[in-house]
Amino acid sequence: MRNDKNGVGSMDSSSKGDKDSFRGPQACKLVKITYRQLDYWARTGLVVPSVEDANGSGSQRLYSFQDLLWLKLVKRLLDAGLSLPAIRQALAKTKSVLDTDSKGSSYLVVSHESVALLALDVLIERLGAGLSDAVVVVPYNTMIRELEVDISRLKERSPQEVQPSLFEPMPKAV
Repeated sequence: MRNDKNGVGSMDSSSKGDKDSFRGPQACKLVKITYRQLDYWARTGLVVPSVEDANGSGSQRLYSFQDLLWLKLVKRLLDAGLSLPAIRQALAKTKSVLDTDSKGSSYLVVSHESVALLALDVLIERLGAGLSDAVVVVPYNTMIRELEVDISRLKERSPQEVQPSLFEPMPKAV
């Protein structure tokens, strides 16, 4: 896992050589957020695109798959009622959790005090024991699969909308 410009890590390493990168409007479609949200989150450092950030008027941000996962997580936490300051704290804690254990565990559990990545049996045990206050359970592996399916659908619908590799020539405008 690497750190982006905010110190919040990407869920996996990524570089400018990623097979797919996604422009802002595509990221919005895939994550189901508005462009205004995406722009605000990038400008305030909540989730900064790791492939290419905007650098002046007319430039475009390019998001990696891992960036889309962060955006999807932020959206889920917002939908669950967490505030942006709480989400900022949760993202920082999530980074350390994913650094230590992202294999085999499939549920990201976020509360106001902590973040944990748990296997289903451990999650059930802790829920049975009564977890502390407000808890949000995010099916981490399911979130990854959903995003992969959404990207496949986007490519099938309109392959020209998906940003090709940065090392391939862009299609000519007609």
